[in-house]
Amino acid sequence: MKFWAVLKRELREQVRNRKLFFVMLFILFGAFMALYTDVPLTEDSNNLLEAIFDSFHKFCALMGVMVAMDAVVGEKERGTLELVLSKPLSRATLLLGKFVSYVMAVVPLLLIELILVYYWAKVVGVARWQSPLPPMSQWLAMIAIVSLVCTFHIVFTIIVSLYARSTVSCALISMISIMPGSPAGTGIIEWLGWTDFGKLVLPFRAMSLLTSDYQRYALLYSASDYWICVSLLLLLVVVLLLVAGWLFEKQDISFK
Repeated sequence: MKFWAVLKRELREQVRNRKLFFVMLFILFGAFMALYTDVPLTEDSNNLLEAIFDSFHKFCALMGVMVAMDAVVGEKERGTLELVLSKPLSRATLLLGKFVSYVMAVVPLLLIELILVYYWAKVVGVARWQSPLPPMSQWLAMIAIVSLVCTFHIVFTIIVSLYARSTVSCALISMISIMPGSPAGTGIIEWLGWTDFGKLVLPFRAMSLLTSDYQRYALLYSASDYWICVSLLLLLVVVLLLVAGWLFEKQDISFK
């Protein structure tokens, strides 16, 4: 019952501060940008799904940071954390309720809006691409990966929010988690010589988990790697969530 009370409170707060509205617009903007601008084009790419994934992956990372950047530090700034912690409620339950509310604010919207965008593109067409839209099964596979990527950034940002001095500093520090999926991550993969994921042993693939290169490879070229990628991302999210709950329980919070 306490968990549901936290969940309802957080969802009401997201509606009140229009966070859900901005998330909805952010998803639509990212999806249509990936479809109808030249940002995702590569020199020799003719694969629509690859281009959309490369572009939309970055939006999902930013979205995860955006929805969770005020998780705990926002309560401190508003002066409401003392009141919340005075209730007969464990800190782990509070954190879990916040996490689930953020996931519920993003993942259903990702699923619904990207499916609608898919059928929009199917009817209207994507003129600059010669290749047709991918099958719906592959499109849903992409949604699963980007949803887990966004979820990872949510839980990482929650951990940062435990110790950040302000919401702004939390957002800036959390941007570090985006680096593996950025060109910087690609450069590291190339420097390590891990460009042929099919020949890498499983531990090295796990170390490449957060890079968009490996996620793209798993999505487009290897069904077994797809399930490895999805399973490891989900496991990583669960482990980080447990770590976040443990850190919050142990944290010494002083009030002014």
